[in-house]
Amino acid sequence: MKVIRFIDENLEKVLLIAMLLIMVVVVFAQVIMRFVFHNSLAWSEEVARYLFVWQVWLGASYAAKKSEHMQVDLLRRKLKGNAGIYVAMAADLVSILFCLYLTRLSFVQMQGMYKLHRTATSFNMPIWIAYLAVPSGACLMAIRLIQNLISTAKTLKAGKES
Repeated sequence: MKVIRFIDENLEKVLLIAMLLIMVVVVFAQVIMRFVFHNSLAWSEEVARYLFVWQVWLGASYAAKKSEHMQVDLLRRKLKGNAGIYVAMAADLVSILFCLYLTRLSFVQMQGMYKLHRTATSFNMPIWIAYLAVPSGACLMAIRLIQNLISTAKTLKAGKES
């Protein structure tokens, strides 16, 4: 149970930090190779780009987990009582549906890349691994939004009972 709780609380954070560290090392190595040794690493830019794509989608999930996504909350702030909370829950529900739809579409796209057996241009990584970032991030974001929705519903229910 402790392992599951650790994963739930830290998955995106750990992956984001690890990917950022790898990206910094790879880009730094490329700068050193280019300006000190007058040579370059053919694969460094592509690795950094794929890591960045993964960071974007994991970062979106992390932002959803922390309820830090940009949102237009003018209506929610103007409503009195629990009405604003209901509007926020409806917005979360729409976001969940969109994330699930995006997960499905991007998974189909990733499967296509898997079936084609394509690899990255400058190194021998299957390209579907890069494409997997979108369905993984969208699915994880949907999970985080569902967790937030449940938490909000519990808070709302507790408020009504007291």
